[in-house]
Amino acid sequence: MEPTFLYERWVKKKMFEYLTISCPPQLKGRIVTLSPKQYGGVLLQAYVGRVSIEEIASFISLKPEKLYQWRKEPEFMLASDWNKCLFASEFTESMVLKDYSMTEYHEIAGEFSILEESLRVSARIPLFHRFRMLGQRLLSKVRYGIEMDRYDMVVFKRLFAFFLALEYHWPSPASKRIKKDFMPLAEKVIWPELSPGTSVAAELEDIQGSEPIDMLLGKLAERLRQIFDYYPCEIIR
Repeated sequence: MEPTFLYERWVKKKMFEYLTISCPPQLKGRIVTLSPKQYGGVLLQAYVGRVSIEEIASFISLKPEKLYQWRKEPEFMLASDWNKCLFASEFTESMVLKDYSMTEYHEIAGEFSILEESLRVSARIPLFHRFRMLGQRLLSKVRYGIEMDRYDMVVFKRLFAFFLALEYHWPSPASKRIKKDFMPLAEKVIWPELSPGTSVAAELEDIQGSEPIDMLLGKLAERLRQIFDYYPCEIIR
């Protein structure tokens, strides 16, 4: 089964769109004039930090010196920031609207933890704010015996699973709140209602028994290379 790396899937989708679109995309009213290979470099900037510039350059068969040069060009970096903003919005939507298995959350969180810091922060802050507010609302309803909306419970379950997996890869001060306030809610109310026969403890075992981050990174690097190997060199040089 293919690993669930949401940003890698985003790269693949955006490269296909860029190579097949009939009308060049515009950024702040200006047509993007980047070559397809430059655009690939733009997309891969989201991994800068945990992944080196040299390794990113190797994914697109580029000399590192060239990528360093591109990173000094305003259009290249502006396009990179624009791309990160778009992905952060789509990532938030995916976490709220889609269901994943615990293994998939582990893979999603593993990749998320190696993304460039500003992207991680811009995606995590609004998502965790929504998770915290939703959790507090559900706790209040439990406390006063008010019936909970099933959709709220479903969204809480999705976000709880993601942040539980993320703490395994990218620990944060929010860990205490998750364990103290929201773990009992998940264990005693949400899982019994939405997933009878399973438990949060079993989900935790799934995370801890999943592949370590180094193995996930190896798979991710291979999949990124495959994206750029797929396109003929004369198209993306």
